[in-house]
Amino acid sequence: GELYPALIQEKNSSVYGIVYYDITDIAWERLERFEGKLYQKQGVEIYIDTSKSLSAVTFVINDDYVYFLTNNIWNFNEFLKTGKKQFQIRYKGFRIL
Repeated sequence: GELYPALIQEKNSSVYGIVYYDITDIAWERLERFEGKLYQKQGVEIYIDTSKSLSAVTFVINDDYVYFLTNNIWNFNEFLKTGKKQFQIRYKGFRIL
């Protein structure tokens, strides 16, 4: 019943996202605590456009937890409209991050 996205590692697949630069060590530690055991950090190759690629790090769901996911496509804009407030109300872990 939770509303959040997950990346699944699949060969020759892609997703659209936002690139954040210059993440501090403290921010990485906080992200790792937030993502918890459900996700693992993984290096990926990202493409800014057809002529420029970069190495990056993202969180991918651990294989042991894929069964939690539905087949629904997660939509960021829809999440902002309807799911974010519900997630913030239900998620109590912000205090410990």
